Amino acid sequence: AERVTTTEVTAIQLQDNDESISPPTNPPSPTPLKKKESFQKTEQALSVRQSSSRILRRKTTIVELATNYGVVEKFFDEKWNTWMFQGRYIILLLFCIYLGVNIILASQLKTIEEQERWFPENHPLQKSFDLLTDGYHTGTQDFSVTVTFLWGVSGYDSSSVDYWDANGVGDPIWDESFKLESEEAQERVIEICDFLQTYKLVKRGEGAIECFMWDFRDYIKGQNEQFPVEKS
Repeated sequence: AERVTTTEVTAIQLQDNDESISPPTNPPSPTPLKKKESFQKTEQALSVRQSSSRILRRKTTIVELATNYGVVEKFFDEKWNTWMFQGRYIILLLFCIYLGVNIILASQLKTIEEQERWFPENHPLQKSFDLLTDGYHTGTQDFSVTVTFLWGVSGYDSSSVDYWDANGVGDPIWDESFKLESEEAQERVIEICDFLQTYKLVKRGEGAIECFMWDFRDYIKGQNEQFPVEKS
Protein backbone atom coordinates (compact mmCIF):
# COMPACT_ATOMS: atom_id res chain seq x y z
CA ALA A 1 0.00 0.00 0.00
CA GLU A 2 2.88 2.34 0.73
CA ARG A 3 4.43 1.62 -2.65
CA VAL A 4 1.20 2.44 -4.44
CA THR A 5 0.81 5.60 -2.47
CA THR A 6 4.37 6.67 -3.24
CA THR A 7 3.88 6.04 -6.90
CA GLU A 8 0.69 8.04 -7.02
CA VAL A 9 2.31 10.94 -5.20
CA THR A 10 5.24 10.92 -7.60
CA ALA A 11 2.88 10.92 -10.55
CA ILE A 12 0.98 13.85 -9.10
CA GLN A 13 4.23 15.79 -8.52
CA LEU A 14 5.37 15.17 -12.10
CA GLN A 15 2.00 16.34 -13.28
CA ASP A 16 2.46 19.60 -11.42
CA ASN A 17 5.93 20.15 -12.98
CA ASP A 18 5.11 19.20 -16.53
CA GLU A 19 1.61 18.59 -17.71
CA SER A 20 2.79 17.00 -20.96
CA ILE A 21 4.49 14.11 -19.11
CA SER A 22 1.56 12.83 -17.16
CA PRO A 23 -1.71 14.63 -17.75
CA PRO A 24 -4.31 14.38 -15.06
CA THR A 25 -6.95 11.74 -15.34
CA ASN A 26 -9.80 14.18 -15.48
CA PRO A 27 -8.50 17.47 -17.01
CA PRO A 28 -10.70 20.54 -16.75
CA SER A 29 -12.77 21.34 -19.77
CA PRO A 30 -11.15 24.09 -21.89
CA THR A 31 -12.77 27.48 -21.93
CA PRO A 32 -13.60 29.21 -25.26
CA LEU A 33 -10.69 31.62 -24.74
CA LYS A 34 -8.22 28.78 -24.33
CA LYS A 35 -9.63 27.09 -27.43
CA LYS A 36 -9.05 30.27 -29.45
CA GLU A 37 -5.47 30.65 -28.20
CA SER A 38 -4.73 27.02 -28.98
CA PHE A 39 -6.14 27.44 -32.50
CA GLN A 40 -4.00 30.53 -33.13
CA LYS A 41 -0.88 28.74 -31.93
CA THR A 42 -1.64 25.88 -34.25
CA GLU A 43 -2.07 28.23 -37.22
CA GLN A 44 1.22 29.99 -36.42
CA ALA A 45 3.05 26.69 -36.20
CA LEU A 46 1.67 25.60 -39.57
CA SER A 47 2.57 28.95 -41.13
CA VAL A 48 6.17 28.70 -39.87
CA ARG A 49 6.45 25.19 -41.20
CA GLN A 50 5.12 26.23 -44.61
CA SER A 51 7.54 29.24 -44.78
CA SER A 52 10.47 27.06 -43.80
CA SER A 53 9.49 24.57 -46.44
CA ARG A 54 9.35 27.30 -49.12
CA ILE A 55 12.75 28.67 -48.02
CA LEU A 56 14.28 25.20 -48.20
CA ARG A 57 12.77 24.62 -51.61
CA ARG A 58 14.02 28.04 -52.80
CA LYS A 59 17.56 27.36 -51.53
CA THR A 60 17.55 24.02 -53.19
CA THR A 61 16.47 25.60 -56.47
CA ILE A 62 19.30 28.23 -56.34
CA VAL A 63 21.87 25.57 -55.59
CA GLU A 64 20.61 23.48 -58.45
CA LEU A 65 20.87 26.48 -60.78
CA ALA A 66 24.39 27.28 -59.57
CA THR A 67 25.58 23.85 -60.58
CA ASN A 68 24.53 24.65 -64.17
CA TYR A 69 26.39 27.99 -64.40
CA GLY A 70 28.69 28.53 -67.36
CA VAL A 71 32.15 30.09 -67.32
CA VAL A 72 30.86 33.67 -67.55
CA GLU A 73 28.21 33.16 -64.88
CA LYS A 74 30.70 31.55 -62.50
CA PHE A 75 33.17 34.40 -63.07
CA PHE A 76 30.65 37.08 -62.16
CA ASP A 77 29.10 35.02 -59.35
CA GLU A 78 32.32 33.92 -57.63
CA LYS A 79 35.12 36.31 -58.58
CA TRP A 80 33.59 39.53 -59.83
CA ASN A 81 31.27 40.03 -56.89
CA THR A 82 34.12 39.32 -54.49
CA TRP A 83 36.41 41.84 -56.19
CA MET A 84 33.69 44.48 -56.24
CA PHE A 85 32.98 44.02 -52.57
CA GLN A 86 36.62 44.03 -51.51
CA GLY A 87 37.52 47.05 -53.63
CA ARG A 88 34.33 49.04 -53.09
CA TYR A 89 36.13 51.94 -51.39
CA ILE A 90 38.77 52.18 -54.10
CA ILE A 91 36.09 52.05 -56.80
CA LEU A 92 34.15 54.80 -55.03
CA LEU A 93 37.29 56.94 -54.81
CA LEU A 94 38.13 56.46 -58.50
CA PHE A 95 34.55 57.29 -59.45
CA CYS A 96 34.69 60.52 -57.44
CA ILE A 97 37.98 61.48 -59.13
CA TYR A 98 36.53 60.71 -62.56
CA LEU A 99 33.40 62.69 -61.78
CA GLY A 100 35.46 65.66 -60.59
CA VAL A 101 37.60 65.67 -63.73
CA ASN A 102 34.51 65.60 -65.92
CA ILE A 103 32.94 68.47 -64.00
CA ILE A 104 36.11 70.56 -64.46
CA LEU A 105 36.26 69.80 -68.18
CA ALA A 106 32.55 70.49 -68.60
CA SER A 107 32.95 73.90 -66.98
CA GLN A 108 35.56 74.81 -69.62
CA LEU A 109 33.31 74.11 -72.61
CA LYS A 110 32.82 77.06 -74.96
CA THR A 111 30.88 77.73 -78.10
CA ILE A 112 32.75 77.23 -81.36
CA GLU A 113 34.30 80.36 -82.84
CA GLU A 114 34.82 78.98 -86.35
CA GLN A 115 33.46 76.26 -88.55
CA GLU A 116 34.41 72.85 -87.25
CA ARG A 117 37.00 70.96 -89.27
CA TRP A 118 36.12 67.36 -89.93
CA PHE A 119 39.46 66.51 -91.54
CA PRO A 120 43.10 67.50 -90.91
CA GLU A 121 44.32 70.71 -92.57
CA ASN A 122 46.49 68.79 -95.05
CA HIS A 123 43.62 66.48 -96.10
CA PRO A 124 42.61 66.90 -99.77
CA LEU A 125 38.91 67.32 -98.92
CA GLN A 126 39.66 69.90 -96.23
CA LYS A 127 41.82 71.84 -98.69
CA SER A 128 38.91 71.86 -101.14
CA PHE A 129 36.53 73.11 -98.42
CA ASP A 130 38.95 75.88 -97.45
CA LEU A 131 39.38 76.87 -101.08
CA LEU A 132 35.63 77.09 -101.63
CA THR A 133 35.16 79.05 -98.40
CA ASP A 134 38.10 81.44 -98.51
CA GLY A 135 39.30 81.32 -102.12
CA TYR A 136 36.09 82.57 -103.77
CA HIS A 137 33.89 85.36 -102.53
CA THR A 138 30.20 85.78 -103.14
CA GLY A 139 28.50 88.91 -104.43
CA THR A 140 27.41 89.97 -100.93
CA GLN A 141 31.01 90.16 -99.72
CA ASP A 142 32.95 93.36 -100.37
CA PHE A 143 36.33 91.78 -101.04
CA SER A 144 38.77 92.15 -103.88
CA VAL A 145 40.42 89.27 -105.70
CA THR A 146 43.97 89.75 -106.86
CA VAL A 147 44.53 88.63 -110.46
CA THR A 148 48.06 88.05 -111.67
CA PHE A 149 48.95 88.21 -115.38
CA LEU A 150 51.88 86.19 -116.60
CA TRP A 151 53.77 86.85 -119.81
CA GLY A 152 56.00 84.38 -121.53
CA VAL A 153 54.07 81.30 -120.37
CA SER A 154 52.14 79.19 -122.85
CA GLY A 155 50.69 76.76 -120.30
CA TYR A 156 51.63 74.46 -117.45
CA ASP A 157 52.42 70.81 -117.03
CA SER A 158 50.30 69.14 -114.30
CA SER A 159 51.47 65.58 -114.87
CA SER A 160 53.56 65.66 -111.69
CA VAL A 161 50.76 67.07 -109.51
CA ASP A 162 48.68 64.80 -107.29
CA TYR A 163 45.04 64.67 -108.31
CA TRP A 164 43.93 65.50 -104.76
CA ASP A 165 46.40 68.37 -104.26
CA ALA A 166 44.18 71.47 -104.34
CA ASN A 167 47.15 73.88 -104.28
CA GLY A 168 49.22 72.20 -106.97
CA VAL A 169 49.21 73.86 -110.40
CA GLY A 170 52.10 72.11 -112.05
CA ASP A 171 55.22 73.40 -113.80
CA PRO A 172 55.08 76.34 -116.24
CA ILE A 173 55.71 75.79 -119.94
CA TRP A 174 57.71 78.73 -121.18
CA ASP A 175 56.88 80.42 -124.50
CA GLU A 176 60.14 80.53 -126.40
CA SER A 177 58.74 83.03 -128.91
CA PHE A 178 58.10 85.68 -126.25
CA LYS A 179 60.87 88.27 -126.09
CA LEU A 180 60.39 90.93 -123.43
CA GLU A 181 63.48 92.83 -124.59
CA SER A 182 61.73 93.78 -127.83
CA GLU A 183 60.18 97.25 -128.09
CA GLU A 184 56.84 95.77 -129.20
CA ALA A 185 56.57 93.59 -126.10
CA GLN A 186 57.33 96.51 -123.78
CA GLU A 187 54.74 98.72 -125.43
CA ARG A 188 52.16 95.89 -125.36
CA VAL A 189 52.56 95.39 -121.64
CA ILE A 190 52.13 99.15 -121.10
CA GLU A 191 48.94 99.12 -123.18
CA ILE A 192 47.44 96.27 -121.15
CA CYS A 193 48.27 97.99 -117.86
CA ASP A 194 46.67 101.23 -119.07
CA PHE A 195 43.59 99.35 -120.24
CA LEU A 196 43.15 97.60 -116.90
CA GLN A 197 43.36 100.92 -115.12
CA THR A 198 40.10 102.02 -116.78
CA TYR A 199 38.38 98.64 -116.98
CA LYS A 200 35.03 98.57 -115.14
CA LEU A 201 35.68 95.26 -113.35
CA VAL A 202 38.96 96.47 -111.89
CA LYS A 203 38.97 98.20 -108.53
CA ARG A 204 39.73 101.89 -108.65
CA GLY A 205 42.15 103.68 -106.39
CA GLU A 206 45.81 104.17 -105.76
CA GLY A 207 47.76 100.92 -105.70
CA ALA A 208 44.86 98.91 -107.11
CA ILE A 209 47.03 97.91 -110.12
CA GLU A 210 50.68 96.99 -109.91
CA CYS A 211 52.47 96.97 -113.25
CA PHE A 212 56.18 96.19 -113.37
CA MET A 213 56.45 97.82 -116.79
CA TRP A 214 55.27 101.14 -115.39
CA ASP A 215 58.01 101.01 -112.79
CA PHE A 216 60.55 100.08 -115.45
CA ARG A 217 59.41 102.98 -117.70
CA ASP A 218 59.64 105.47 -114.85
CA TYR A 219 63.10 104.24 -114.02
CA ILE A 220 64.29 104.57 -117.64
CA LYS A 221 62.88 108.04 -117.96
CA GLY A 222 64.44 108.99 -114.66
CA GLN A 223 67.77 108.09 -116.23
CA ASN A 224 67.01 110.48 -119.11
CA GLU A 225 66.78 107.60 -121.51
CA GLN A 226 64.18 106.70 -124.12
CA PHE A 227 61.38 104.19 -123.52
CA PRO A 228 60.88 101.56 -124.86
CA VAL A 229 64.41 100.42 -124.54
CA GLU A 230 66.04 99.24 -127.72
CA LYS A 231 67.56 95.79 -127.74
CA SER A 232 71.32 96.12 -127.33
